[in-house]
Amino acid sequence: MKYIFGILFLIIIVWICSKFVGCSFKKGVFKPGFLTPSGYHVRDHRVYYYGGLMNAYITELAGVDASAFEIVPLEKDILDQISQSDYARDKHHVYWRGLMITGADPASFKALGMERSRDKHHLYFKTGAFSDDPEHYRHLIGDLYIDTNYIYWETEIISNEPHNLKFKVAADSSSMTYLADSKGVFASNGMRMDSVDASTFKPLPGQYSADKNYVYVFDVYELKIVDGADPTTFKLLSGQYAIDKKQAYWHYSAIPDSNPNTFRKLNSLYAKDSEQAYYKEKPILGSDPQTFAIFRDELSCSYDKRHVYSGSKIIPNTSPADIPKGKRCKFCDEERIVFDE
Repeated sequence: MKYIFGILFLIIIVWICSKFVGCSFKKGVFKPGFLTPSGYHVRDHRVYYYGGLMNAYITELAGVDASAFEIVPLEKDILDQISQSDYARDKHHVYWRGLMITGADPASFKALGMERSRDKHHLYFKTGAFSDDPEHYRHLIGDLYIDTNYIYWETEIISNEPHNLKFKVAADSSSMTYLADSKGVFASNGMRMDSVDASTFKPLPGQYSADKNYVYVFDVYELKIVDGADPTTFKLLSGQYAIDKKQAYWHYSAIPDSNPNTFRKLNSLYAKDSEQAYYKEKPILGSDPQTFAIFRDELSCSYDKRHVYSGSKIIPNTSPADIPKGKRCKFCDEERIVFDE
């Protein structure tokens, strides 16, 4: 009986090992289990790269010398801790996530980051070379890098005039940094702005800038013209609200009929002037600016003496008189508002 239990116990151990840990009792075969970590695995003079449980592909490295195979540590790795590097090499080749980096020199190869590397000849992004000047390649500012021949946004060339580089002084510490070459202006986020007038271009706070013709703002990675804004009188209030001599603005949209002389920002989403309140660029029709207020804990929930609002919408069947005193607003939508019990 003990003999039978022993055999059953061994079978269970083998099953657990094969299913969850990734052991293999078949020579030269790598079979990952549930707990097998992603990365490189050596089995009987063969090397495999396993993408991990969430990306479960297996690549057997072609032409690899398993006896000389090693992980290339990241520059930021801490001594005596397991490296998170996806780079590896033998005496003849370099690999990233199991894919060969064609032409890379193993002896001088360094992993600069998870997807960026170099050797004595080139800089690489993943498996492709993007610069042949590794000795002069350096970080410039923001997402920009520079070598002798080019300026890069990450690894994409955005200027071939590093010798003709000019900086535009930022308006304040919150401003984006802008640069220029003979073709025009570009930003530290990597976006070229060749349509702007470089001779009159000036940075403004935050994501804004201007030339003699327009005011500009970045909407993520797209440059927008602020609708109808006057460059000479444009003033950012903070966040995305701004005014000029004619009207107010939210982001790149004009707020029609707004009064710039009495307009003031209330929070990142609400503002008001002497006539009404606003949610982003939208007037809150029928609102009373004198009594308009925002619930402290919810940026998009507000009220005045007439109505309760979600964004710019009146919440139906809800009266300001029903607002419980001393209760925190939990949330609101276009149908209801909810307070703490």
